[in-house]
Amino acid sequence: MYVFGAVLLLALQMPMPVSVSPPMRAVQPNEGISVRGNGSATAPASTATLSLYVSSRNNAIVLNESTLSPIVDALVRAGVQRSDIVLPIYLTGNARTNNVTVTATVHHPSIAMLQNGIAGLGSSLTNSPDLIVNNAQVRLTLDDCTPTMQQAQIAALRQAHANAASIARQMGLHLGAVLAVDAQNMQMDAEGRCLSEYTLGPYQGNQFTSPSDYLTVRITTSVSVRYAIR
Repeated sequence: MYVFGAVLLLALQMPMPVSVSPPMRAVQPNEGISVRGNGSATAPASTATLSLYVSSRNNAIVLNESTLSPIVDALVRAGVQRSDIVLPIYLTGNARTNNVTVTATVHHPSIAMLQNGIAGLGSSLTNSPDLIVNNAQVRLTLDDCTPTMQQAQIAALRQAHANAASIARQMGLHLGAVLAVDAQNMQMDAEGRCLSEYTLGPYQGNQFTSPSDYLTVRITTSVSVRYAIR
């Protein structure tokens, strides 16, 4: 009994083993550095699709092909082909509605066509006070966008390299080879065309400083690059 008690007392007096985590390994210079870069490029649009959201003021008139003709005629006078102007498919027969979307597609749009269209729509609405264009959605597409995309990518890669070189200098190191690259291209549709979108309307501020900006496709690219450093 005395022997058991002595062994128990000795066990209680012995220090308990402590779990020690392995020391954190310092990051070595040759493991690399990751940076990001952003780039952009622009090109004139190949196609512009204009969606006009039209309503009837105080439900004064029913919107149909006849009552919407002032807007359609104004678009035609601006240079849009009548076959490229689309009204909702439900505007047939005795259909009645007070809100519609008029869509017009323009191939190779010009600044003159844009300015004529704005002036023509303004005049048509003045002469048709029961029609209201609440706002307009503009979708610009660029058919052959590979050169523009490449310009944006080059700009993004240059910015990433400059960021990495600056950080390396602060560490007293030098950049080595590229270890990995991840690129994200923005503003492309399902058919691989570059696109830009914006909204015009009474509650929208002036987004651009030049008329040509309204017909310019803007492409942005983001890249993540990992460099070896030494």
